[in-house]
Amino acid sequence: MLLALIFIIFFMVYQIMRLVMYYHSLKNEYESLASKKIELQKKIEEREQIISSLEDELKKKGVLLNDGGFYQMDIHNIP
Repeated sequence: MLLALIFIIFFMVYQIMRLVMYYHSLKNEYESLASKKIELQKKIEEREQIISSLEDELKKKGVLLNDGGFYQMDIHNIP
């Protein structure tokens, strides 16, 4: 009876420790993924700024973008 009680207590402590270690592992993985997400969001913002600046430069030259295609607006290109 005493041996069974010791075994049950040992098993419960082992399971609790395993769950705590698993929790810390998942927490560390989440933090690393969150930092990667922030880095990727910064890269996306930089690329969107580059795209918008290129669109502005093209608009200054008379080239307009429409659904991924472009067309030039000038006197010679009137339909």
